[in-house]
Amino acid sequence: MFRCLLLLLALAGCAPPAPRPVTPTAFGGGVGYSQDNLIWVTQWELNRLLFYKGKLDGVLGPDTVGAIKQFEIANDMPVDGQPSGFLLDRLRQTPSGK
Repeated sequence: MFRCLLLLLALAGCAPPAPRPVTPTAFGGGVGYSQDNLIWVTQWELNRLLFYKGKLDGVLGPDTVGAIKQFEIANDMPVDGQPSGFLLDRLRQTPSGK
């Protein structure tokens, strides 16, 4: 139910919710996000930028990896297809419709 509400907010153009506080983790950044939350917010941002059209499920599957790689290529970034704090920062700095 919560994810349905978030999807409706996303479709309405609202910003994603603030991350739940968690202990910083060692998965390449995204301090304040659990691994699942980092993937979900990355999917949300990729969807906003029209790179990802899959389900916002917090799962790092082939569609998510492919969308990350497409974004990295389009923005002259090193290509690894992995979510990270650096990637999330770049996603958030990119205006919609680019």
